[in-house]
Amino acid sequence: MASDSDICLYDHPSGSLARALCAIGRSAGHEIDLGDLIAAMGLSWMACTEPDEPNVADWSMYARDAFLIPAAQLFGLTVREVHPPPAARGLDRAAEFEQHFDASYRPLIHRALEHGQPVLAWRGWPKVWKLWWGVISETCNEGVGFRGKLYPSPDLSFVESHVLSAPPTQLYVVETISPRHPTKRELDEFGAEQRRIVQSGKLDERFGITIRVADAAS
Repeated sequence: MASDSDICLYDHPSGSLARALCAIGRSAGHEIDLGDLIAAMGLSWMACTEPDEPNVADWSMYARDAFLIPAAQLFGLTVREVHPPPAARGLDRAAEFEQHFDASYRPLIHRALEHGQPVLAWRGWPKVWKLWWGVISETCNEGVGFRGKLYPSPDLSFVESHVLSAPPTQLYVVETISPRHPTKRELDEFGAEQRRIVQSGKLDERFGITIRVADAAS
């Protein structure tokens, strides 16, 4: 059951990954409850601090994928990371990343699209969308060669279509969808385990930022 803090993220930029995942589910005939997914991903209670990000308002856009893979599994989606979060640190500032993207990640995206597998992408979107998560849906001859969709509203029929203007720094492939809906008990137990993981500090090392439980942050 969604809390008030979960509902606040329904149309907030930091909920873009959850909305994208719901849109992918809907395209396969699977209606995922957005509030339940936001709760499962821990998006409403994780407080992130990124010293290298000068805009404090953007800190909430980081580590949105901290629990993406196991949370997606609760709803029957198999999600595979193209490269782990530690490998994505500082990629947007690395001059050689575009060459690495062309050699290593571009072929993987092409292969996923050829098999009808949506690709979740973080960063690389133009202008105000630069820290959003979106879904790469097709190839094109503009930007870095891919076009995708972003979902600014819980009304998933409202879609922003954009060309990736730079290589995304994080990618996940949604390989399979076998619709299921987690029970309240599953969501509660999963949330409790998430909080233990965050409080242990394990995610800080993985993402290279400080992540805390919001109501315990000082």
